[in-house]
Formats: sequence, C-alpha cells, structure tokens
Amino acid sequence: MNNLMNILKDNIKVIIGALIALVFVIAGAIWLSVTFGGQAYRSITVSDISGSVAVIRDTRQFFASKNTVLKSGDVINTNETSRIRVRLDFDKYIVIEPNSSVYIYHTGITDRGEISVNIACGAVICQLNSPLTPGEIFVVKTPNTAINVRGTVFRTDFELKPEYNGFKDVMVTHVQNFEGSVRLQP
Repeated sequence: MNNLMNILKDNIKVIIGALIALVFVIAGAIWLSVTFGGQAYRSITVSDISGSVAVIRDTRQFFASKNTVLKSGDVINTNETSRIRVRLDFDKYIVIEPNSSVYIYHTGITDRGEISVNIACGAVICQLNSPLTPGEIFVVKTPNTAINVRGTVFRTDFELKPEYNGFKDVMVTHVQNFEGSVRLQP
C-alpha cells in the first residue's frame, strides 16, 4: 500500500494530465457527434420476394433474394410470376409488380438528396411511411411523366400501347393515389 501511494505521489502530474486529456477527447467526440452525427447513408434492401427476380448491376446479372442489398442504378426485372418489395432507408417501400423493369437511383444521406424510381415498363406501388424532410426528394419517373411525392401511398404503371384512343404507339402512365398527395409533371 505504501508503494502504491509513493508511485501515485511521484506521478500525480502525469495522472492529472492524462485525466485532462481524456476529458478533452470525450468532449471532442461529443461535439463531433452533435455536429456531424445522426446522418445515415441511404440503403436499398430486398424485404420480400416471390418468384425469380433478375438484377442487372453494371455488366453482370444475378438473382435477388430476401435481404439482398441493392445499389443505386441496379436494374430490377420481374417476370409474369414474380414480384419484389424493397425497403429504402428505414421508412420507404417499393413493390415492383410482375412484368416490370425498374431502376432506382439515390443520392445523399437519409434526410437529404434524391430518390428516383424509374419505370421502364410495368408498375410499382410506393409507400412512404414518414413525410420527407425539406432537403429530401422522392420522384417516380416514367418515359413521359414525373411524379413528385412528399409522403403518401400510390401506384404508378407505364406501358407503350400499340393503339390508344385512335392513336398509334402511345406512352401511357397511370397514377392511382391511395393516401396523401402526389404532383404530376408531364
């Protein structure tokens, strides 16, 4: 016990210096966390799947399964007997219906940036469970329409019809709004 007291007495300045440094490190970590923390990067994950769903990433193709992590720009193709539900961040869901080809782009972190759901053909149901933050954009695009969303549940389908109302080769986009509101831009 006497030995320990002598060691503490001889090194008291070093011990106090180390404690002060530790306090500064903790205070700095708290400041960094408050200033830059709380930002999570976007993620796209398969939450449910039925049938065979092909994903094209860059130049390769693979088949998705539950919990597959998708990347921005992946092309998701469903056939006549398949569908897929993907989760974006923690509060947005997209169901890609049979016979669809869709790609999703995203930028930024969860409370900023853009999510763009691009329908080449087929249909999607989008469900945004939380209103978007002021810096966040969610848009569904077809070759002839853009649908801007704030927080809602809606279905969008796109097809090229050989004939529609007497016209030939017409691009048709349908939007069915279930909850909330959407803004269409032809």
